[in-house]
Amino acid sequence: MAKNDKKVPGLRVVAAQDGFRRGGRAWSKEPTDVALSDLSREQIAQIKAEPKLAVTEVDVVVGAANDSGSGADDAGAK
Repeated sequence: MAKNDKKVPGLRVVAAQDGFRRGGRAWSKEPTDVALSDLSREQIAQIKAEPKLAVTEVDVVVGAANDSGSGADDAGAK
């Protein structure tokens, strides 16, 4: 973890199939970590309620390392 990074509450989401969409985002079979602050309450509820998604509450590292534009969270932001 870099000096300016910090841990925040988030979700680790794994889909049953690549490209599965829920909560306004596409998910994959590979784990995707997303900070709760990047999701609305409605999105969190939709994602957690979806049986085709495996959802785990985790701490997500955010900060300077994620500002490069290469993070997995960028896919649904545009």
